[in-house]
Amino acid sequence: MNINSIPANAPSPEDFAGFLIWQLSNKWEKYVNQKLKEFNINQGESFHLISILQLSRKLSEVTQVDIANATGGSIMNTSKILKGLEKKQWIARQTASDSRAKKVSVTEAGMAISVEIASVLAAADAAFYSTHRTPELIATLQQINNIHKV
Repeated sequence: MNINSIPANAPSPEDFAGFLIWQLSNKWEKYVNQKLKEFNINQGESFHLISILQLSRKLSEVTQVDIANATGGSIMNTSKILKGLEKKQWIARQTASDSRAKKVSVTEAGMAISVEIASVLAAADAAFYSTHRTPELIATLQQINNIHKV
């Protein structure tokens, strides 16, 4: 097989929604990490920290599994991110009521940094996705995400 055997009308990567989402996600991550650099936090850590706060409003006990489910990440990656947040003293982890689980809470320092990074994330989101159709995009992405909930 050689390059000439590929049909001229074969789709390019830009014809796939998944490719565009992946490409945009990479650009977004680089952009937002630059904005968060001064706080010594990255995109993944910031969304995990904010997710813990949101879950704490709903649940009496937030576990690592709850956080992984809320963020859509793996339990292993969530644990790795939480270790970093714990090292920065923005969260505390303890044995949960189920001794096989870890319960997670946000410290005072974590709450303080959350307020700051939430406003940075909001401004970054508005600047990066600056289009009058952003609400439609968010609604569409939420619909697709809900279809594929585990």
